[in-house]
Amino acid sequence: MPTNMISKVLEKAVLPLDVAPPVKKGPASRTSVRRNPNMEKLQNGYLFPEISMRREAHEKKYPDAKVISLGIGDTTQPIPSIVTSAMAEYSLALSTPEGYQGYGPEQGQKSLRKAIADVVYPNMGIRDTEVFISDGAQCDIARLQMMFGRDVTIAVQDPTFPGYVDNGVIMGQTGPAAVDEESGGSREHTSAKTSHEPVLV
Repeated sequence: MPTNMISKVLEKAVLPLDVAPPVKKGPASRTSVRRNPNMEKLQNGYLFPEISMRREAHEKKYPDAKVISLGIGDTTQPIPSIVTSAMAEYSLALSTPEGYQGYGPEQGQKSLRKAIADVVYPNMGIRDTEVFISDGAQCDIARLQMMFGRDVTIAVQDPTFPGYVDNGVIMGQTGPAAVDEESGGSREHTSAKTSHEPVLV
């Protein structure tokens, strides 16, 4: 969507300042809701910004170096026009009574699932009913961790995507984190003190 169109949409969606209700200020309130104590085990910082900082420092020190970054896995090439044009066409159709659709099917659009089964898994006996569309592998792995619960032992490769470890930490599948000084503070979660606690390695 062009920038000027986005601005017009936002102007209609946001109340003017003179219409917005005033914010009432009062004494700070406290809540009796207990916070998840495992949140305190999460380490400060995140892997991706650390990779960016180290790369910038290296390029500053060695300006002629040709760096091939394998750290974040970000995309480097533009999205093919056949994809963006289909996305634009679908988005514009949502602005018409004929093309508008609300929430889609739980397992994903049937036409898309059938296309995946026919094109990606031809002659393999995979039916469209065996295909489901999710919002990504990261969320799926987090859901698997929640499904099996905290009383299981899981192994995580090292290095790994930090979100997988963080999800295990939040769920209470680990003990306290020990800081590795040699690697610049990378996390290493140890087993909890009680013997029945699972270990995330």
